[in-house]
Amino acid sequence: MLATKGQVYLFLEPQFQSDRFFSLFQALGVKVCVLDPLGVFVSPGPRAYEQLMENLGQKNTKMPIVNHLCFTASPTPSAQGLCTLLKNRFGNSSPEDADVIVVVGDGFMIQAIHRYLDLKKTFLSL
Repeated sequence: MLATKGQVYLFLEPQFQSDRFFSLFQALGVKVCVLDPLGVFVSPGPRAYEQLMENLGQKNTKMPIVNHLCFTASPTPSAQGLCTLLKNRFGNSSPEDADVIVVVGDGFMIQAIHRYLDLKKTFLSL
Protein backbone atom coordinates (compact mmCIF):
# COMPACT_ATOMS: atom_id res chain seq x y z
CA MET A 1 0.00 0.00 0.00
CA LEU A 2 1.24 3.49 -0.84
CA ALA A 3 -0.12 6.73 0.59
CA THR A 4 0.63 9.99 -1.18
CA LYS A 5 -0.82 13.46 -0.74
CA GLY A 6 -4.11 12.25 0.68
CA GLN A 7 -4.59 9.35 -1.76
CA VAL A 8 -4.03 5.71 -0.85
CA TYR A 9 -3.15 3.03 -3.41
CA LEU A 10 -3.45 -0.73 -2.85
CA PHE A 11 -1.45 -3.04 -5.10
CA LEU A 12 -2.76 -6.55 -5.80
CA GLU A 13 -1.32 -9.32 -7.92
CA PRO A 14 -3.69 -11.03 -10.40
CA GLN A 15 -3.85 -14.27 -8.41
CA PHE A 16 -5.13 -12.33 -5.37
CA GLN A 17 -7.86 -10.34 -7.13
CA SER A 18 -11.27 -10.52 -5.59
CA ASP A 19 -14.46 -8.54 -6.16
CA ARG A 20 -14.75 -8.26 -2.38
CA PHE A 21 -11.35 -6.54 -2.17
CA PHE A 22 -12.22 -4.12 -4.96
CA SER A 23 -15.63 -3.27 -3.49
CA LEU A 24 -14.33 -2.79 0.04
CA PHE A 25 -11.32 -0.67 -0.84
CA GLN A 26 -13.10 1.41 -3.46
CA ALA A 27 -15.82 2.17 -0.91
CA LEU A 28 -13.06 3.43 1.39
CA GLY A 29 -11.66 5.66 -1.37
CA VAL A 30 -8.59 3.50 -1.97
CA LYS A 31 -7.32 3.26 -5.57
CA VAL A 32 -6.75 -0.41 -6.40
CA CYS A 33 -3.96 -1.28 -8.85
CA VAL A 34 -3.28 -4.72 -10.25
CA LEU A 35 0.40 -5.53 -10.60
CA ASP A 36 1.44 -8.14 -13.14
CA PRO A 37 4.84 -9.36 -11.91
CA LEU A 38 4.87 -12.19 -14.48
CA GLY A 39 4.71 -9.80 -17.43
CA VAL A 40 2.10 -11.77 -19.34
CA PHE A 41 1.60 -8.94 -21.85
CA VAL A 42 5.26 -7.94 -22.22
CA SER A 43 7.01 -8.89 -25.46
CA PRO A 44 10.28 -10.80 -25.08
CA GLY A 45 13.39 -8.81 -25.92
CA PRO A 46 16.14 -6.62 -24.52
CA ARG A 47 13.64 -4.10 -23.05
CA ALA A 48 11.30 -6.71 -21.53
CA TYR A 49 12.23 -6.06 -17.91
CA GLU A 50 12.08 -2.30 -18.41
CA GLN A 51 8.64 -2.61 -20.05
CA LEU A 52 7.46 -4.82 -17.21
CA MET A 53 8.48 -2.19 -14.66
CA GLU A 54 6.91 0.63 -16.69
CA ASN A 55 3.62 -1.24 -17.03
CA LEU A 56 3.17 -2.19 -13.40
CA GLY A 57 0.08 -0.56 -11.99
CA GLN A 58 -0.82 1.45 -15.08
CA LYS A 59 -3.90 -0.49 -16.14
CA ASN A 60 -6.32 0.44 -13.36
CA THR A 61 -5.37 3.92 -12.22
CA LYS A 62 -3.15 6.85 -13.03
CA MET A 63 -0.30 6.88 -10.59
CA PRO A 64 1.25 10.14 -9.50
CA ILE A 65 4.19 11.22 -11.64
CA VAL A 66 7.49 10.89 -9.81
CA ASN A 67 10.39 12.90 -11.21
CA HIS A 68 12.60 13.32 -8.15
CA LEU A 69 13.57 10.67 -5.60
CA CYS A 70 15.42 11.05 -2.32
CA PHE A 71 17.08 7.88 -1.01
CA THR A 72 17.86 7.42 2.65
CA ALA A 73 19.04 4.28 4.42
CA SER A 74 19.67 2.74 7.79
CA PRO A 75 23.34 2.58 8.78
CA THR A 76 23.68 -1.16 8.09
CA PRO A 77 26.18 -2.06 5.35
CA SER A 78 23.58 -3.87 3.22
CA ALA A 79 21.13 -0.95 3.34
CA GLN A 80 23.89 1.56 2.61
CA GLY A 81 25.08 -0.56 -0.34
CA LEU A 82 21.60 -0.79 -1.86
CA CYS A 83 21.04 2.91 -1.27
CA THR A 84 24.26 3.75 -3.13
CA LEU A 85 23.23 1.54 -6.07
CA LEU A 86 19.82 3.22 -6.24
CA LYS A 87 21.31 6.71 -6.06
CA ASN A 88 23.72 5.88 -8.89
CA ARG A 89 20.92 4.42 -11.02
CA PHE A 90 18.15 6.99 -10.41
CA GLY A 91 19.94 10.07 -9.08
CA ASN A 92 19.23 11.57 -5.68
CA SER A 93 17.32 14.74 -4.87
CA SER A 94 17.28 16.57 -1.57
CA PRO A 95 14.36 15.65 0.70
CA GLU A 96 12.88 19.09 0.10
CA ASP A 97 12.91 18.70 -3.71
CA ALA A 98 11.89 15.03 -3.84
CA ASP A 99 8.47 13.77 -4.90
CA VAL A 100 9.08 10.54 -2.96
CA ILE A 101 11.45 9.68 -0.11
CA VAL A 102 12.63 6.09 -0.56
CA VAL A 103 13.64 4.48 2.73
CA VAL A 104 16.01 1.51 2.63
CA GLY A 105 16.55 -0.84 5.57
CA ASP A 106 14.52 -2.70 8.14
CA GLY A 107 13.10 -0.59 10.93
CA PHE A 108 14.27 2.70 9.44
CA MET A 109 10.93 3.95 8.09
CA ILE A 110 9.74 5.36 11.42
CA GLN A 111 12.98 7.33 11.86
CA ALA A 112 12.73 8.70 8.32
CA ILE A 113 9.09 9.72 8.78
CA HIS A 114 9.96 11.54 12.01
CA ARG A 115 12.90 13.27 10.33
CA TYR A 116 10.99 14.42 7.23
CA LEU A 117 7.37 14.56 8.42
CA ASP A 118 7.13 18.35 8.14
CA LEU A 119 7.94 18.13 4.41
CA LYS A 120 4.62 16.33 3.76
CA LYS A 121 6.22 13.91 1.28
CA THR A 122 5.30 10.45 0.05
CA PHE A 123 7.36 7.65 1.63
CA LEU A 124 8.21 4.31 0.05
CA SER A 125 9.93 1.55 2.00
CA LEU A 126 12.26 -1.03 0.47
